[in-house]
Amino acid sequence: MRDPFVFDSRSEFCKKPYGAVPCGSDVVFHVRPLTRDGYSRCVLVARREFSGEEIQMELLPEAVDGERTRFTGVLTAPSEPELLWYHFRLIRSDGSTALLDQSGWQETGEIQSWQLTVYEKTATPLWFGGGVVYQIFPDRFCRLSLPDPTGLVGNRWVHENWNDQPVWAPDPDGEVRNRDFFGGSLNGITAKLDDLAALGVTVLYLNPIFESASNHRYNTAQKQIHFLKLCQPFQSSSTHQTIICMIKNDFCAHQIHQFIKSFCGETLKEGICISLASHTINDFASI
Repeated sequence: MRDPFVFDSRSEFCKKPYGAVPCGSDVVFHVRPLTRDGYSRCVLVARREFSGEEIQMELLPEAVDGERTRFTGVLTAPSEPELLWYHFRLIRSDGSTALLDQSGWQETGEIQSWQLTVYEKTATPLWFGGGVVYQIFPDRFCRLSLPDPTGLVGNRWVHENWNDQPVWAPDPDGEVRNRDFFGGSLNGITAKLDDLAALGVTVLYLNPIFESASNHRYNTAQKQIHFLKLCQPFQSSSTHQTIICMIKNDFCAHQIHQFIKSFCGETLKEGICISLASHTINDFASI
């Protein structure tokens, strides 16, 4: 049963600071079980997503808040970006234990951990913070030709009519799969650079362009080879040269910066997220 008075990750009375934390910062935890339940010890159990390391930290009984005992501990976040999944193990003097997770006092044995995101502080580039940003959903921006979806990841298909309504309803299994594509491409984007420049755009912010079964591509394929592979409508030698031209020459005469978003679903957990803008010409040649 869930008891938010024992621990609430969204309350600074239980966890401070609120939300994600910078690398190396201190996070204070307070856990407050009922004193009558007889818990004499409290242990924070955390698992590092990227390294796989398990962390166990004892929270000490600090005070009594009315009918509750307050256990307190300070966790120093990892020095590198990380995802921490944590829950608490409370122990009585007779050795009996109870687990506390997002669902409350654990009874099924399937832990539903809280998540703590640890990030590296970085400065916002001047060209991004001071520019005019135009976000593009590549599949729906501009199509120069109708792509062939044969042999692609997932059961994908392409609308012949650019003005069709996207498929938004759940399938017979109740799932919204986003398998319908319209065929927008990177070459379609470059064909519109003059129009974008005329609008005063200085930054292009692209939704993911890596191989995926879904049209939004946020759930890019989980294998690293797919993460490093452009989605089929974006694959061609001319496309590679176009990307290189964008990066090396600030979109050539257009002076528009290229910023490619590299949020990649499950692959993010592998710790291999990259920015296309960090690649060299040789890197692109191998994609």
